[in-house]
Amino acid sequence: MILVTGDVVLDHNVYEGGRLEPNAPSGNGSYYLPIPGGAMLIYELLKALDPKCARFGIEQTAHEQLQSWPHQFHAQALWHAVDNLEKKTGRHWALERYLGYGEPKEKEYPGKPAPGLDTLLPRVVVLDDGGLGFRDAESCWPAFLAGERPVGLEWVILKMSRPLACGKLWTTLMRDSWRKRLIVIVSADQLRREGLLVAGGLSWETTVDDIVEELESNHALRALEQCRHLIVTMRSDAALWLDQPGDGESAHCQLVFDRKCCEGEWQETNKDCQAYGYQSTITASVAWRLSEAIKAKEGPDGEKKPPVDEADLTVALTTGLSTMRLLLKNGHGPAEKPPEFPFPEAAKHLKVKPELNGKKPEFAFTSAEVRCRDGRCQIGGPTLDPGEWTILGLVSPWHITHDKVPLEPARRVERPCSITATSNSGSCSRTPALGGIRSAKRANKSAGIFARWPHRSMPSSTKPTSPL
Repeated sequence: MILVTGDVVLDHNVYEGGRLEPNAPSGNGSYYLPIPGGAMLIYELLKALDPKCARFGIEQTAHEQLQSWPHQFHAQALWHAVDNLEKKTGRHWALERYLGYGEPKEKEYPGKPAPGLDTLLPRVVVLDDGGLGFRDAESCWPAFLAGERPVGLEWVILKMSRPLACGKLWTTLMRDSWRKRLIVIVSADQLRREGLLVAGGLSWETTVDDIVEELESNHALRALEQCRHLIVTMRSDAALWLDQPGDGESAHCQLVFDRKCCEGEWQETNKDCQAYGYQSTITASVAWRLSEAIKAKEGPDGEKKPPVDEADLTVALTTGLSTMRLLLKNGHGPAEKPPEFPFPEAAKHLKVKPELNGKKPEFAFTSAEVRCRDGRCQIGGPTLDPGEWTILGLVSPWHITHDKVPLEPARRVERPCSITATSNSGSCSRTPALGGIRSAKRANKSAGIFARWPHRSMPSSTKPTSPL
């Protein structure tokens, strides 16, 4: 059983219609839909995957119950109808503008623990720390968090928002018995807002180096290196997975990524495809796959399965990212119908084998062990020079055994010209490049970023590599 708890928000969604007069024809009306969000999105996704697999830890779950919560627990969003990506296939409800949260008034967290919470014995716990107060609301926590990790509780997944790595909940999870089974999920954008200097859109190698080196040098976030697994998502384009076993064992760093895009590029290309909730989607994917792995280990063929503490998150991240794209692509459903969050469609996509998702290019992801020198992952060791490692040839063992995944030619995703940044002036010289897929506008923006960060070095290679 998976226990889900954490911050809950009520999302107020307004859908712009076209009936501007009372006598306008039907079929194009406006809608209002309140949807319990935050930890509730993860819970509803897991329920859609398996109605019996999850329990929720907060008593208030229905939008009628959440209406009375203080303003800071309410968020507003405006949606509109846009054309589908496939031409002449209709329109769908897409997020036009996120309007934000209400004014903070109450300091006390309004949630109450669900009845029977302290009697539950989950195998996986999912904690959604959205920065709304659950992290310090100990009265809402499961009682077992006060002691050592109970026998049978295999994994704790923490989906975290700013401010990062702080609060009573974080302090609790940093105890030895908890952090050794702790999986932290955070977005690269959240890291940037915490002051980490992470460039995006140049190459996956550059982004990976920035994240790892900044985490190692940023004292405020060094605690992220204490958890067993750290997952950094980069929009719907990639997830960086750091497996940090500790006790003298070498760390591993794996990147699950889109072979054709770099961070943010898919959404830049498909600007009308907007939605929210995809961080919850990848969290639900990780939780469900871990739960299924525990069941398999305890099944009749359990001896053939790897130990529970040696979790392989590749499939979970691949299907999670792919489902993120599905949410962005389809929004809240066809515009000719009343809108709804697509829980059944997302669950169906999460269950599909990655090689089947990969039949459509926008859902296809691959993975590679990254930051490797001489076959060993370089995490926590000497700094790697720019260009000292590349993704070329570093395909993960999972993809080697799943040869049905179409490994199309993968280019180093870089800018369309070679740029030499000057740390003081920010000027750059450009020459034509082969196979680059960044626009000149994006390249110039990235050059400016490197100019402001003189300790960073911009990669110089612009030649496309051979297939993975």
